[in-house]
Amino acid sequence: MEGNVRSFLSTKVAVNKKIRETILKCPSMFFAYNNGVSATAMDVQLERTASGTHIVGARDFQIINGGQTTASLSNTRHKDKADLEGIYVQMKLTEIDESDMDRSTELVRNISRSSNSQNKVTDADFFSTHPFHIRMEQHSRRIFAPAESGAQYETKWFYERAKGQFLQAQMRLTPAKKRQFLLQNPKSKVITKTDLAKVRNTWSEMPHIVSKGAQTNFMKFAELIDEAWTTNDSQFNERYFTESVALVILFKHLEALIPRQEWYEQGYRANIVTYSLALLHQLIRKQFKNMELDLQSIWQRQSVPESVTKALEQIAEQVFYRITDPNRPTINVTQWCKREGCWNSVQEINLILPAEFSSVLIGKAEVRAAEKEARKDQKMLSETEAQVKVLQYSADQWKKLSAFAIQKRMASPDENMALKYACQIPNKMPSGYQSQRLLALLDRALSEGFNL
Repeated sequence: MEGNVRSFLSTKVAVNKKIRETILKCPSMFFAYNNGVSATAMDVQLERTASGTHIVGARDFQIINGGQTTASLSNTRHKDKADLEGIYVQMKLTEIDESDMDRSTELVRNISRSSNSQNKVTDADFFSTHPFHIRMEQHSRRIFAPAESGAQYETKWFYERAKGQFLQAQMRLTPAKKRQFLLQNPKSKVITKTDLAKVRNTWSEMPHIVSKGAQTNFMKFAELIDEAWTTNDSQFNERYFTESVALVILFKHLEALIPRQEWYEQGYRANIVTYSLALLHQLIRKQFKNMELDLQSIWQRQSVPESVTKALEQIAEQVFYRITDPNRPTINVTQWCKREGCWNSVQEINLILPAEFSSVLIGKAEVRAAEKEARKDQKMLSETEAQVKVLQYSADQWKKLSAFAIQKRMASPDENMALKYACQIPNKMPSGYQSQRLLALLDRALSEGFNL
């Protein structure tokens, strides 16, 4: 382990905690989940047999990347008495030359440095495959935004579910098609998943969480979305997407507005924006109890009404003086904005929105009715999509799943009924609801080792 750049970081570290959970809960998936180890050795001896080539000996074996994996396996075996039988770890082995030790030592150092300095894969990148983000991506590719004032054509707001998607979408295009793509998908209208998390958590009155940074804020958003998706995924429909775009428009508008204010001094703009919009939401909620901001109106006009701009100018000024108050308990303003106490302080700002502000509001009853219709439309769309996916598998494959589910006793009565229909495709077809149940059962079975 001498060539490894890090010592064991304990099982309290998130990555090592997940390694331990895999060892204890689903050891058969360890090979699939783990990145494996990089190692070096001298005098590697190979033996070729009918079954393939095998390593039968090596000298001065060193693990130079994968120390956390190795130590986690050892730690879990000794502390948790885990059985490592059936756990496999992939290995990349580099043979080094003993005759030139200076060069070999440098090679080990370079391999270790390169293995540990690749672009960091963030938690936000991992969550990009969640069905919520896939649905947002689908909405963004399909829905055209209304043409802005004076524009000759409609555009789209491009949701970048995975980092680099916007550039990747242009890579194989001819120059003419690339120009056409950028006209329809301008760079100024790219929304990243961390952007979405920022505007949504702001509007949910969590500016102190947003101020903690993109990754921390995103993981809070991911936690809330995962829970809400499990409860009812139909709420993440076309209306949810267009309202999210409206919030992005609001956010961008205020970001551009703040530097033009006389009271503004350089710095803290991001904090002022999130706190101001969170406070606007709260002021509307408290002063206009049965109303809320008409986000659909902002979507339709693709801009912010003048009355909202004036209100935001007033709010932002008050927020600026509050978060930079010399009597704040934390000297560093950026750190102060990360604390819930800062948000509690900002909520004490006594500001009355003018009566005419109601012209940009909409009744909650009207919003709830529209949301209900949007959920209904999404549910129908989701069930249809599920039926299409179910039809991609043959009756024999569903029979195979049925046998596996019986053996493992993992199917509910509803799922068994759905399987009964699926096993008779194309003579009989599962309903939309049954198709959703089948896909959920298939996911569970695959995680249990089922193989189609």
